[in-house]
Order: sequence, then C-alpha cells, then structure tokens
Amino acid sequence: MKVIYVTNARIPTDWAHGLQIMKTCEALVLAGVSLELWTPRKKLFITEPPFSYYDIKIRFPLKRIFTLEWDVLGPIGFFIQTLSFTLGVSMRLPRNNTESFVYCRDEIIVALLVLLGFRNVIWESHSGAWNVWAQVAVKHAWKIVVVSKGLKEFYIAKGVSSEKIFVVPNGIDLSAYEEVYSKEDVRSELGIPQDKKVALYVGMLNGWKGANTLLSASDFLPVDTILAVIGGEDEVLIAGLSKRYSKVLFLGFRESKELARNLASADVLVLSNTAKNAESAHFTSPLKLFAYMASKKPIVLPDLPALREILNDDSAYFVEPDSAEALARGIQEALSSKEDARLRVNKAYERVKEYTWKTRAVRIQSILCSI
Repeated sequence: MKVIYVTNARIPTDWAHGLQIMKTCEALVLAGVSLELWTPRKKLFITEPPFSYYDIKIRFPLKRIFTLEWDVLGPIGFFIQTLSFTLGVSMRLPRNNTESFVYCRDEIIVALLVLLGFRNVIWESHSGAWNVWAQVAVKHAWKIVVVSKGLKEFYIAKGVSSEKIFVVPNGIDLSAYEEVYSKEDVRSELGIPQDKKVALYVGMLNGWKGANTLLSASDFLPVDTILAVIGGEDEVLIAGLSKRYSKVLFLGFRESKELARNLASADVLVLSNTAKNAESAHFTSPLKLFAYMASKKPIVLPDLPALREILNDDSAYFVEPDSAEALARGIQEALSSKEDARLRVNKAYERVKEYTWKTRAVRIQSILCSI
C-alpha cells in the first residue's frame, strides 16, 4: 500500500494546516504506510526545513512539484496555480494501481484528479465546502474523511451516502507534553507578570475564532486576572488591538513546537469560537483544543456542538457562545474552584488520549484497507 499525500500548501507554513498535514503523514509512516508528500514548488517564507520546523521524528519523501505561481492575479491567479500544480501531479501519479492512493485536503485538486480519471482518491474535508468542486469531489472521490461528526451530518444532508464518509478527528503528540515546565520560568521568558492569574488564548485573531468576544471578555475580568494572547502575525492589527484592549497582553506569534512550553504559563486556557459561523460551531476539530487538554490546565470554551464532540461538563467549563461576560465568568469560575478544576483537568487529559496522531493514522489506515 502506498499513499501520495497531495497538498497545495506551502510546507512549512505558520498556519495550523501545515502542522496537521505533517503530523498526519508522520503518523501514517510510523504505522507502516509507504507515503510521499507532494507540495507545490512555491516561494517559502520559512527557511527552516519542514521536518525540524514541525519536530517530525521520521523522514519521508517530500516532493516539490512545478507550479505557476501567479498570486498577484488574485482568485484567477490562484486557480491557474492550482490547475498547473494538479496537472503536474497528474503526470507523475501512477494509473490503474489499486495499491496506490491519493490523499488530499483540497477539493479543487480532488475534483480535477477524478475528472482526469484517477479513482483511488480520498478527500479530507475540514470546512463544509459545497462549491462546484466539492460537489464533484463528493460524487467521484473513493472515500471522504471528515474531522467531525458535524461535517458528516452536513454531507449526509447534501445527499452523500453515510457509508462513504468517515469521521477521523485531528490529533495530538502527547510525548511533547511529558516534560514539566516551570510556570515562573516560562512567564519570565514571555514577559507575563508573576503576580497575576493568567487566562491564555493561543491562535489567530480572526472572526470565526470569536476574537471580539475573547478580547472583550478582558473588560469583565477582575484586576488580579489578565488575558494573554499568543498568535496573530499582523503587527499593525496587534498594535491597534493593544490600544483598544489595554487589559490584554499580546505576546505575538510563537512556533508550534514551543506550544507545550508556552501553555505552562497559564492558569486557565480559553477558546472563543463563535456560534455565528458553521465551521466554528459545527465542523472544526481544533488542534489547540487537544493541546489544551494535553497541557493539564482548566479549559473554558463556548458551548458549541463541534466542541461538545470532544469534551463535556465533566472535563471543561462551557459558557454561552458569543458572550464576553459569560466567557469572563467561566474564566473566574475555573480559577476559583481549584478542586473542581483539578477533576475536570484529569478528565480532559484522559479524554485526549483517544485523540493522538497514532490513533488518527490507524483509522485512516483501516479506511485504506477497506477497498
């Protein structure tokens, strides 16, 4: 059995999908799958080699396929780039080989490949795409992998057979969380005050992540508690937010391999997904949530179906979505109830053991073997 993982992403990238792709590939190789990762030959903005950047412990072939990089043309340029990359991939893929599979997150590439006659193509969907390319992909792809039950229900409602769809959530490398870090040392490195209770959020500051709710919650926290944020690459945006939200400590972007260490600085960890976006509320399988669970810290998060798939009231503090006041109350509850928080932390840690990259690879491997 051989898997060719095709992605139209720059590898490495600061975005979470790069980590998800590399860790999935690593886990499949460790599970005994012969695998190659094919990416476009695009300009890279990170000079560090991908295997060290993502702390990948085993090497596998990573091929750069020629592509026309015309990003300056906007959506048209992106489509031309995707088309040229897919054609380059198609010229290198084996045909009529039942032992080879193409695995891909990009619905445009999946659709183009099946239209070109390739059959053993698996589409991994993350966002509930239902454009013309996604409709071709779900009709002609061999199997569909989705990262949440909400996504499976979405595609079933669109008429896709449930037997074709497999739920395989994202994962976590628990070995990265075995080392115990000093909260005081990490706070000193990050510039976090030692005398404050810290609610920490890690991630992007865009709309569907509920950034406005998150930042506004700082206005309802007591003076002995601060909200710290790791993430966000737009320095101009961060500068503006810093002026508006004086009670928030913006720590900037940090590499994913520093995450376990950085989480040690917190007293409580926060998610703020919005109920106003389907991907946020129903479809997501957040990498950072698994990291939060592995870090053995109390978690405060909005009461949304996608997050309820992973945690429950015994393992986290759920609050009303899109309410800054409710989020602040949840943070205060988690900070004030030490014994209750300890019990929930332990439950969350036991739960996260079901969501390792190894478990994910085993599930994908079983799908491949079902031909």
